[in-house]
Amino acid sequence: MGKQKGRAASSGLAASLLPPAQGTVPTVGFGGYHGASRVESSALPSSSADPEASTRLPPDVDSEVLQHLRRLGRKDPTTKLKALSTLSMLFAQKPSEEVVQIVPQWAFEYKKLLLDYNREVRRATHETMSSLVKTVKKGLAPHLKSLMGPWWFSQFDPALDVAQAARHSFEAAFQHSDKRLDALMLCVKETFLHLNENLKLTTQSLSDKATPMDELEDMHQRVCFTVLQYSSCNNFPDEI
Repeated sequence: MGKQKGRAASSGLAASLLPPAQGTVPTVGFGGYHGASRVESSALPSSSADPEASTRLPPDVDSEVLQHLRRLGRKDPTTKLKALSTLSMLFAQKPSEEVVQIVPQWAFEYKKLLLDYNREVRRATHETMSSLVKTVKKGLAPHLKSLMGPWWFSQFDPALDVAQAARHSFEAAFQHSDKRLDALMLCVKETFLHLNENLKLTTQSLSDKATPMDELEDMHQRVCFTVLQYSSCNNFPDEI
């Protein structure tokens, strides 16, 4: 009963922090297949029936950045790691107004990369996220709700180095504990929707048919472990 009251209070606080409703926020699964671009409609003209919406970017996006973003979709982990390393460097070098333009596409790739079978890819993804948030700063705000679910859950990755990298990227975006709590409470609805989506995932729904079954099973077990870890921590840790 006490937990239910606590959750109700949390939901009430989150509702008070939310801006006036401007449309429905979609749910997104761990892999982002429901469309990271749907939330950032101002940056990516899209419709839910358009599979190419997630790849549309402003015409003045740096060609080198675009090239490496596209490489994140390759199967080869070495290619992904090289692309992530280069993007991390580019995000740190380029001005905020340039980097913020690619946040919607990065969010789409980010959610898929968090499911990657290779732990080094997952860790490098969070390291690249750290580089991005340090550059865009408040420019991340319009995209926060679509990112928060997978971003927060990845801090419970069974691979300790991956979980730590996820936490470091979150702390890079919100350096003070009160800011981290505010961000979580702002997105509490999306976080629980994300939990619900993950509970519905099956081995077959995690990736495409080209992924080996043993990798799919490992990915599914990792998602289940993450959900259990999150639940065992009573949703929010004592110290954020």
